[in-house]
Amino acid sequence: MPQVDTPEIAQEVVNASLYAPDGLRGMAGIGNHTDYETGPMGETQRFLNAQIHLAIMFESQQAFDNIDAIMSVPGIHAVTLGPSDLAQELGVFGTPDQGKVIDDYRTRLIEAAARHGKDVSMLVGSIEQGEQWIRAGAKIICYSSEVEILRRGIMEAAKRLHAVK
Repeated sequence: MPQVDTPEIAQEVVNASLYAPDGLRGMAGIGNHTDYETGPMGETQRFLNAQIHLAIMFESQQAFDNIDAIMSVPGIHAVTLGPSDLAQELGVFGTPDQGKVIDDYRTRLIEAAARHGKDVSMLVGSIEQGEQWIRAGAKIICYSSEVEILRRGIMEAAKRLHAVK
């Protein structure tokens, strides 16, 4: 969930994501969320809540100012940051300092997650970055994007085909 800047927003996200008694998500009886099965009330909600993995994104200075309070909210399993949005907010987007500044914030995120028992997810643009952040403590790696992977493949194919004589 992006733009989680305060513990109050984090709590709203948990409430909207989890069924009672852990949250306030609407149950709506039987449906695809229950595999069209019925079961004892309470047991069904506990089972469904156990299937939910809730990750939130830190994308602002305000979020980092509230990092410990946000991570203290029960029901959050993982944390990540939005590197481009955070860089933009911090005024370093597109500057020579962007990489170092964002890496400092990534490190702060990993350290706080360790204090609070949360998993860390990192959005990375290269295998080397993935390796770096796994070594630093990230457990979930979101490598590039489907659009970027397709773009790289198309560019490589075009380069090879244009080189054929």
